[in-house]
Amino acid sequence: MLHRCPPGPRSVLAALVAATLPLAGCFHVNLGAPPPRTAPAAERMTAYERLRPAGELHTFRAVATGTHSARLEHTHELVLADGSIVHHADDLLPVVADDSVAAAAARRSGSARRNKVAWMIGGAVAVAAGTFLVWRGFDQNHEHAFDDTDPGDGMIKLGVAVGLGGALVGTLGATHQGWTEARERRAAFLAYDAGLRQQLALCVDGLRLVDCAPAAEPGLTPDPVATPSSAGPDAAPGPADATPPPVDAPPPAADATPPAAYGMPPAPPMNGAI
Repeated sequence: MLHRCPPGPRSVLAALVAATLPLAGCFHVNLGAPPPRTAPAAERMTAYERLRPAGELHTFRAVATGTHSARLEHTHELVLADGSIVHHADDLLPVVADDSVAAAAARRSGSARRNKVAWMIGGAVAVAAGTFLVWRGFDQNHEHAFDDTDPGDGMIKLGVAVGLGGALVGTLGATHQGWTEARERRAAFLAYDAGLRQQLALCVDGLRLVDCAPAAEPGLTPDPVATPSSAGPDAAPGPADATPPPVDAPPPAADATPPAAYGMPPAPPMNGAI
């Protein structure tokens, strides 16, 4: 009597991991670093014209799930002015302001995508473990085929429970995280233009794009002060090097003798006699 055993656990695990990798996501796109806010306005406006959103790309695909059933898959992507196509929202993080709405949504979308992949890999590992248990159960039954006993039946039942339970939990978790990723991706794409302008310090004034970078604060660089060495002798002293006026000499005493220059003879010395 021939027993047909299922494929080995290694081949099953390799097949499951290979099947989950395409579902993990598409290739990333590198948008490069934008110019800083201190760059000239013309340079920042040129960067905006290159990175601004030009449209959105929606792709619908029907995937057969049975003989008379199919599943509709929707792919949402952002098209930039330079032709770049962004699928993962967290690829926008280098070109949007860190505290913008677009950056927050992009981070949540990237986190949900990584969680989705973790759930998928966890489900695949559970299915591989269940397959291994079923394979070992069949192997034990094959070894005792002529003993009229089936010692591997319990292991087979456990393997089926682990495999089916892992596949169900992994699918539910990955599906929930996939919905979260898609919702946050839409939010990031909608807020991308505002986040890009915030990063480049550009504002919209009616139909015009204007520079709204903060100007240099006044008073940071003091005005040069004229010094006697640099300015002429007739230059007025500045506020820093102005010297105080000389202090007036004290008035002469009451018995001071007036100078002879005034034309008055000197007073005779007083010997105390009247």
